[in-house]
Amino acid sequence: MAAKSTKLEVSRRVEAVTRMLLRGWREPNIVQNVSQTWGVTERQGWHYIRKARQGITTAAKARMANALEQHLGDREELRREASEAGDHALVLAILKDEGRLLNLYPPARLDVRVSELDAAIAAELAKLATAAQSSPLGETEDTDGGGAGG
Repeated sequence: MAAKSTKLEVSRRVEAVTRMLLRGWREPNIVQNVSQTWGVTERQGWHYIRKARQGITTAAKARMANALEQHLGDREELRREASEAGDHALVLAILKDEGRLLNLYPPARLDVRVSELDAAIAAELAKLATAAQSSPLGETEDTDGGGAGG
C-alpha cells in the first residue's frame, strides 16, 4: 500500500493538474499522465482533476466579482486623463462605453419583417415536403443489413 501524500504534495499536484487543464490537456490524458508520473490510481487522478476544476471555478468567480469594478475604475482614470488633456471627444467616447457596460442604453431595435419570415419558413417547409415525397421512408436505407427480403 502506497504512503499517503502530504497536504503540500496534494496541493502541488492539484496545481500541476490545473496548469494541464488550462493548457488544454484532455482529462483522460491527464489521468494517464499523473497515474504514471506520481504512481497514483486513476481514481486519484480524477480526484485531482475535480479539485483543480473547483479551484478554477472559484478563481473565475472571484475574478468576475471584481471585473465590473475594475473596468469602471479603468474608465474613470482614462476619462480623468482625457479631461485633463482637453480631449472632449475621448471623454464622450469613454462615457458612452461606460454607459454600454452598465446597460444604460436600450437594446438596439430589431427590424423583423414577419411577412419575409413567413415566406422563408414556407419555402423551407416546401423543400422538406418535396424531399420527403421523392424519398419515402424505408427505401433510403437498408436497416437490417441483410438486403431485400431479410
